[in-house]
Amino acid sequence: MSIKIIRVTTVPISLKILLKDQLKFIDQYFDVIGVSSEEKELHDVAHDEGIRIIPINMTRQFTPFRDLVALIQMIILFKKELPNIVHSHTPKAGVIAMLAAWLTNVPNRLHTVAGLPVMDSVGLKRITLLIIEWLTSRCATKIYPNSRGLKKFLNKVVGIPSTKLKIIGSGSSNGVDIGYFDVTPELEQFSKAFKTRHGLNDCFVFTFIGRIVRDKGVEELLEAYAKLSDERDDIKLLLVGSEEPMIDPIS
Repeated sequence: MSIKIIRVTTVPISLKILLKDQLKFIDQYFDVIGVSSEEKELHDVAHDEGIRIIPINMTRQFTPFRDLVALIQMIILFKKELPNIVHSHTPKAGVIAMLAAWLTNVPNRLHTVAGLPVMDSVGLKRITLLIIEWLTSRCATKIYPNSRGLKKFLNKVVGIPSTKLKIIGSGSSNGVDIGYFDVTPELEQFSKAFKTRHGLNDCFVFTFIGRIVRDKGVEELLEAYAKLSDERDDIKLLLVGSEEPMIDPIS
């Protein structure tokens, strides 16, 4: 009987990009199921990784009724599939999947922490997020922060015992595919054209890649760049990513 692993993320782009090729590799040895919200990318994961996918809609905001519905659906799923391992990523998927796995007696409940919005939150929002992280960790059997800084925060601030925390390697969710990031002649040609088009040839370029939102520190980055650009005219700042005007917009 094959060991069954269910991997859960709030939105499927995390399965598609964050865990690219990992699910396909693990599926060679175990029965892997991907669970995330019903979006186009979820079907891309099924095609690209060759795994079974099951949609359960989750939000990235605090939505109690919809969160309860997702929790009930997750409990039903785990009772039906009887997984040996549930492994979650991202905060909302973490608390829902870990709580559902605990309630259904899944023996191995793993959660990877790749970022913590609570670290730069204040007031009631910070308290709420701390409770969510604490609940997630209480239900999990092992927590995998992907950096030493996150491990320290989870241990000292959230109160997760160090015996439950483990960093994989030097800190990663999926390593680095050096083949994918190899410099090819085509990539060099594209790079030269891009630099010329955006006036970056004779500058020192700072690059940010990620969601262009407040909790990624973009406001502070822009402030620092503004101060530095007053002193130097040979620098540029390049922001690469999507904005989220309805959730966490920058000014």
